[in-house]
Amino acid sequence: MIAMLAVLAVSTLFCTAEAILSWSSRQTFLLKLSPQVMHIGVLFIMLGHLLTASMGFKMDVLLKQGGSEDRDR
Repeated sequence: MIAMLAVLAVSTLFCTAEAILSWSSRQTFLLKLSPQVMHIGVLFIMLGHLLTASMGFKMDVLLKQGGSEDRDR
């Protein structure tokens, strides 16, 4: 997932650079830049998911049939 996130980030950087270098007027520049803003938003969402998944805590709890975690402590 980290490699895929890196590839998407590099792709977004190249697309953004291409959009910035090929702008002719301010109005068309904003139109060309709007997809990159959406891609950057997706990158932030994926980065947030990666961080929370890597910092999360998972523990298996074995319970007797009909038992609950609170009662067994």
